[in-house]
Amino acid sequence: MRATVRFRRSALAAAVSLGLAAGFAGPAIAEDIPGHVFTSPADDRMVGAQYFIDFRARRGAVLGHTFIAYGRLGAGGRLLDVEYAGNYPADEMGLIVGMVIPVPTLIGPVKGDTTDPATIIYRRKLTAAQFARVKGAVRHLRQTEHSWHLMFFNCNDLAVEVAREIGLRSPPSWMVPHAYVTVLRELNDR
Repeated sequence: MRATVRFRRSALAAAVSLGLAAGFAGPAIAEDIPGHVFTSPADDRMVGAQYFIDFRARRGAVLGHTFIAYGRLGAGGRLLDVEYAGNYPADEMGLIVGMVIPVPTLIGPVKGDTTDPATIIYRRKLTAAQFARVKGAVRHLRQTEHSWHLMFFNCNDLAVEVAREIGLRSPPSWMVPHAYVTVLRELNDR
């Protein structure tokens, strides 16, 4: 009996979250084209900032994938020493199995993060202190044992933790990746 109630609650939560995720994505806007880099108006006050973080989404095998890219800014805003981090099942079967039960996870870059085009990029300039917090948060996530699960610890959860570490407001992690990055930008650029 208890298992049936838990299953129904989980199924309802999944249906509601996917419906809300679709609703949060909102209508496409003219500048919302694949690979477009959205920058924050707050960055205008950070003249001479030497670091950045990108919250990125790309297409993936199931619903897409959210990950971060971070590093130094060079002359003209050129990206230097870029590192990538995401939360992804340790093997391809994990994408399917992880929809039902937790599976081993990989905290770091996966092949598509550096080869597949992003569908949206939200870039923020960082101070040296914020950059150190980003690196520390990623290091902590790598050293802490996690399991990937579509509802309970997915790729957005890494972005949530890093965003909060640098003082950004974050939407819930159960959104589809493109919607997550879109809402993250909207929450922090008002």
